[in-house]
Amino acid sequence: MRTSLKLFQQECVANATQSLGYCLQQLEQVKHTANYANSRRLIIENGGVLLFEAPTGTGKTLMAGETVNRLSANHKILWFWFAPFSGVVAQTSSVIRTEFLNLRLKALANERFIENLRSGDTFVGTWGSVAVSNKESRKSRTTTETQLGLDELLQAARADGYFIGCVIDEAHHGFKSQTQAFAFYNDHLKPDATILCTATPKDRDIETFKKLAGIGYIHKVSVSRATAIDQGLIKQGVRVAVFTVKHVDENLVDFRKTALHYGVLQHQALKQQLQTYGAGFVPLLLVQVNGDDEIEEVKHWLREYGMRDAAIRVHTANEPDPDLVAIAHDDETEALIFKLAIATGFDAPRASTLVSLRNARDKDFGIQIVGRLMRVERRLQGQKDVPDDVRYGYVFLANKDEQTGLSIAAQEINTIKDQLSDLTRNTRVVVVQVGEQEPAAQTPDAGGQLHLLGDTHQPEKRPPVRDENKLILTTGEQGSLWDTQETPSTTTPTPNEKTDKQAPVNASGLYHYALRNDLAFPQHFLKVMVSLDNASIVNDIVNTFSFGEDVLTSAFKDSVQIIKEMKEVFSGVVDAPEKINASLAQNAIAAKAQHSLLKANDGYIDIRELQFALERRLKRVLEDKGWTKFTSPEDIRSAMNNILALTPQALKQACRNALLKHMENEATAPLPAIFNSYEPLDASRLNIYGRMPADLNTWEREFAEELDRDVDNIVLWWHRNPVRQPHSVHLPLEGQPLFYPDFIVGIQGRKRSTDNILLIEIKGQYNDHQFNAQTKSQAHHLAYGNVMMLYREAADTWRIVDYDSKREKNILGQVLDFEMMERY
Repeated sequence: MRTSLKLFQQECVANATQSLGYCLQQLEQVKHTANYANSRRLIIENGGVLLFEAPTGTGKTLMAGETVNRLSANHKILWFWFAPFSGVVAQTSSVIRTEFLNLRLKALANERFIENLRSGDTFVGTWGSVAVSNKESRKSRTTTETQLGLDELLQAARADGYFIGCVIDEAHHGFKSQTQAFAFYNDHLKPDATILCTATPKDRDIETFKKLAGIGYIHKVSVSRATAIDQGLIKQGVRVAVFTVKHVDENLVDFRKTALHYGVLQHQALKQQLQTYGAGFVPLLLVQVNGDDEIEEVKHWLREYGMRDAAIRVHTANEPDPDLVAIAHDDETEALIFKLAIATGFDAPRASTLVSLRNARDKDFGIQIVGRLMRVERRLQGQKDVPDDVRYGYVFLANKDEQTGLSIAAQEINTIKDQLSDLTRNTRVVVVQVGEQEPAAQTPDAGGQLHLLGDTHQPEKRPPVRDENKLILTTGEQGSLWDTQETPSTTTPTPNEKTDKQAPVNASGLYHYALRNDLAFPQHFLKVMVSLDNASIVNDIVNTFSFGEDVLTSAFKDSVQIIKEMKEVFSGVVDAPEKINASLAQNAIAAKAQHSLLKANDGYIDIRELQFALERRLKRVLEDKGWTKFTSPEDIRSAMNNILALTPQALKQACRNALLKHMENEATAPLPAIFNSYEPLDASRLNIYGRMPADLNTWEREFAEELDRDVDNIVLWWHRNPVRQPHSVHLPLEGQPLFYPDFIVGIQGRKRSTDNILLIEIKGQYNDHQFNAQTKSQAHHLAYGNVMMLYREAADTWRIVDYDSKREKNILGQVLDFEMMERY
């Protein structure tokens, strides 16, 4: 049974038929005239191309087909209908075969016979079937003993009086400038009438097409999303769910399994609502995977969530389903697992929920996904009181960044407004004096005035179209590399007027500066050393490792709490966030556990021995609690991995406590009596050598000047702590080389440390992926206490960096006041 066009579709078809019909009528008038080539070019340039733009599901194929059907009844014309994907070709062929009386479906591969042609013959295929780069297209373009090649067929048809029409379905795919498809269209097909169909208008692509194809004006017929919703053809919108984590490493969350779980729950809820409503069909769940290696895992999860094995189908390049089209109508199939190819061209109106495990965020994919879910199943079209949830499509993303492509796709679809073609822009054909009197074409300018061929009046010039493929990126003069970065410059400051130009110079040409005797500071400092006894350290780590309630709770966790957020992409309305349980990624858990062990190794620990020792102790702890069913080697390894991955601070604290038992203070070498420099140095009020060291970076220099400006006499003296020198102060840190703080500062009244000393570290990046800054912010010297880490927030503002153990991150604490140094 043929489909009855809705009122808005009838209006669009009538407008499109009138627009292109007028073009063909004008071409018929100028046939066989002396000026035919120029007249034809002018007529097609201004009236031979029409664009249908409408959201997926509004019936673009039906409207384009009915336009072709009506034009074929009134004009002698052959049609070539191109789709970007084989799935779309099959669907289009089915529509042409059943819907349009004046069209006759022909195969490019084996029906290229000039004697059998009639108006309305429609050849349907992909661009690959005619582009010259592949074997199949070479077959269709080659003349054989039995049939003409496509190029010869076109030539013979034109000679026999046929016009050539072209329909380009889903024009946003594949049909672009500088492609084989466009070259065939422009250089060989050279159609008299063209219909472009797209779900997403791209003005830039349209303008590029016009320029390269020599088209002056494209007639446009547009249908808005609102109209299609009002007519019951597409859903109210598409709601997208993404998942974010707080207070846990997101790498430990299995976002794929979590997205699938909640996608199945949504599918089951919609299934129940449709059954209660009496819709008469079962919705379809689409699951898009990255590769074939995910298929069996996804099948296992679907079965785990209650899906019958017989209800699960798969379609990939390596595992194609021959009945793919039938799946759209087979209520026994509830879930279809697919890869990218099916997202481009698969028509399944039953589809209401899609789970994407894909790791990408491109806009074209977003357009296709939105299109797969927007259609309303025929059995619901025109129904009243449909449940609100059923009016939407649902997408669950394993990769939250993929939301970008969906949002951009929705924005583009929202730009489509209801519009019919402006017929006044068509070229006119009038009788003019060109030798003998005969028809010739005229074209209107922007003001609607007609101009004859050969008229000396120049039409309005259109601005050049920018070809994005030929843009050249140019750059101006670069500023400082550090202008917009937080990391301070390591550039040596230029000496200023305070530089002591008269400093003594020794025989090597070095400037040398002596230790001051007007400040009271120790002549040597204390560094922290660790005794090299691996077995003892490992035992102490294991014995001090806390298997408390929180730690044991994490041992057997299979999920963690995360946040689910859902947004409707067309309206931008966001639901209130919801706390949910997300599956843990066991491979990631094992990897994070090994990473935690590696971070514990500071050169004094055998991590393999440490791992086995921790597992032995965990087994004893569980046996003591009577949890014997969890004490197999596999269970113990899995439980210990969970502990190390989910509560990494437990191991860090145990290592810190154990190292403290094996640390001892040791005197450094005495401070050198003379400090040498290759350049004269600026004077310093409180530096123990009376100079600003040349190796201070920008932030360190500014902090040193801040120390010198102390007016409350809290800072007694300061020293730049060098790295790897006999007189340097260092301390061990778990999982890191020896730590050398930037400054050693004497603080008036600091009673909690030896010699009133405070160690200070300046950081431009107070969190890093290697966890160096986070570990240093927790550093504790046996004699001098906690190391103060500082971050320069503004020119005159320094913030103390604190470690947040719950989030395992450094945070900015109080603004520095020198009085705090006494108590730190």
